[in-house]
Amino acid sequence: MNREEFRLISKRALNNAGIKAIKVQELDKSLNGSSGKVRLSIEYSTQDLGVFSETKELSLSKINGKWKINWDWDLI
Repeated sequence: MNREEFRLISKRALNNAGIKAIKVQELDKSLNGSSGKVRLSIEYSTQDLGVFSETKELSLSKINGKWKINWDWDLI
């Protein structure tokens, strides 16, 4: 999937859910060599459901000196 396809899928998901704003806060992280994890608190302000939040954990890999997210569709 290219960047534009991903952007369109993400935008469609946000619009369908009536999400008006998203606030992301890093809770903690663990980086070890070429792998790591970051735990985030994500707060959603929605049109119909009000405000709610959830905690997500991102799995990371260091590739060519840059940290990359190991993508999982459950993140959206």
